[in-house]
Amino acid sequence: MHPKISIIVPTFNEEKNIVECLDSIYSQDYPKHMLEVIIVDNGLVDRTLGLARKYPVKIIINPIKDTQVSKRVGFDACTGELFMWMDADMRMISRDWFIAMTYPLMMDKTIVASVTRYKVKGYESSLTKFLTLGPIQRDPVYQVFSPGFDKTYHKKRKGYILCLYTPNKIPPSGNGLV
Repeated sequence: MHPKISIIVPTFNEEKNIVECLDSIYSQDYPKHMLEVIIVDNGLVDRTLGLARKYPVKIIINPIKDTQVSKRVGFDACTGELFMWMDADMRMISRDWFIAMTYPLMMDKTIVASVTRYKVKGYESSLTKFLTLGPIQRDPVYQVFSPGFDKTYHKKRKGYILCLYTPNKIPPSGNGLV
């Protein structure tokens, strides 16, 4: 059985990105009726919403032009058993991303999140490429204040690695399902 997944995509003038983002979501080998995509738009001045309406998405207009506020607005509106945030310029590079990410969560109910790393595109900035070198993609400031992967690694399981995060040792991590 597949859990319902809510994907929150905050947007602000994402006309050039939104189609590829939504195509990558809806091309997943995952039951489409178990996906809830919520677009939270921060001020339409381009064709983002017109393009998004070609997909089975819920659209919310957030007059506060702030990505973090939009993420919260989307979270408050979601109805999935699992949720994630996805920037409009991101794509899922494999068709089984949802299956791979839900697997640990369904196999062990004590696991609270399933995260993955971000793969950079060839044209991205040197800074972005640098930040993605680490397995949990911590920028240099976070590296000072949070533990590395080696400090949270617990054990390897079939198809994934289990990390133990404690209240004082929770590193910021890549994209994933919660």
